[in-house]
Amino acid sequence: MVRWNKYLFFIMISLLCLAVLVLYFATIQNGYDFGDYVVGRDFLNTHTGGMLISEGRWGILFQPENYWVEIKKLHGADYPVHGWSYPPLLWPVSQFLALFPYFPAYLIWTLSGMGLVFVAARICGLKWFWGVFVCLSPAGVWNIFAGQNGFFISSLMMIAVALKLKNRNVAAGLTWAMVAIKPHLGLCVLPMLVGQRRLRVIVWGAVFLAGAIALTAFFYGFEVWRLFLAVTSKGQVHVIETWEGPVQWMMPSPFMQGRLLDFGVGQSYLFHIAFALICAVLLILRWPGRSQSLSRWILWLVLGTLLLLPYSFVYDLVMLQFAAAMWFERDRNLFSGRAQRREPIVIAIVWLLPILSALGALAFRVQFAPFFLLFVLYHLPPTKDEQ
Repeated sequence: MVRWNKYLFFIMISLLCLAVLVLYFATIQNGYDFGDYVVGRDFLNTHTGGMLISEGRWGILFQPENYWVEIKKLHGADYPVHGWSYPPLLWPVSQFLALFPYFPAYLIWTLSGMGLVFVAARICGLKWFWGVFVCLSPAGVWNIFAGQNGFFISSLMMIAVALKLKNRNVAAGLTWAMVAIKPHLGLCVLPMLVGQRRLRVIVWGAVFLAGAIALTAFFYGFEVWRLFLAVTSKGQVHVIETWEGPVQWMMPSPFMQGRLLDFGVGQSYLFHIAFALICAVLLILRWPGRSQSLSRWILWLVLGTLLLLPYSFVYDLVMLQFAAAMWFERDRNLFSGRAQRREPIVIAIVWLLPILSALGALAFRVQFAPFFLLFVLYHLPPTKDEQ
């Protein structure tokens, strides 16, 4: 029997997020929202890219100005700048979605991502309703609103950690390889696997990833990978270093905090490096050791990923919502010492962090998220407590 009063906070937030989604979709007119963006916003890239690939015009994906011209042909001369940012591993998915008109494709994309959230929750041992809570969390709403892939990547990361602890080496390797669709979010995966001496998982992951790269090279040519490294990757660096406006409050990283404080690009990188070094030391000290606690490994991985990366968005925080769910449901008293009393408040803030981070950056030019996550990492038990 589920004691629903235990989950009252998550139920209330889910209902509020559902109301926000209903209000948002109520503003849609002729396929465009209140900001004159096509519904699904960033999904436009996934769908348009698939059409260009299917038409044999994939070269435009590596020509930012010409790509934007294609977007404006579809949605008007005043449509905001868009750019292709995905590796060739996503090309078959984009081509499949391009078989459908835009809006059915967006629906397929969103519902598939939400479905994978439920699968991940199940594999991680969470009750079914956590799938609802995660999908209708602040990060989930951002993901639906932006038409992004946060549901997919975060779910795959959770599934991979769970499979690894169950010694399902082949399945875990395959799942980690799939995370390479958004490769930078796998930053802490290899150090974690090496530290755990999971050689078989590493080998299987490398085999599956090499096979996927070889297949895309076979179908599209090796040139697409060279252009991805030479053009697309540099384009993403250009985005975080130069773009103004929403991108600055949607990227909860120390680097972007530097830019919000009007540091130069070099100074922002130095600020991020100094912050990341502190986090790296704490990650070593808070290594879960021989612990078999899935929630602890997930929290360690998520904190490391979000604290070390200069490039992440609020919709990537779906992985943090998973970590909060595991923390709340399966491993209370995760903090050590007197900090345990703060855990309910900390979990609530973690759940609301995608909103609090964006609002803080927008209103006060402060990226709240990295400093708060550093606080969480600091209060985790040291390694010796785990062994």
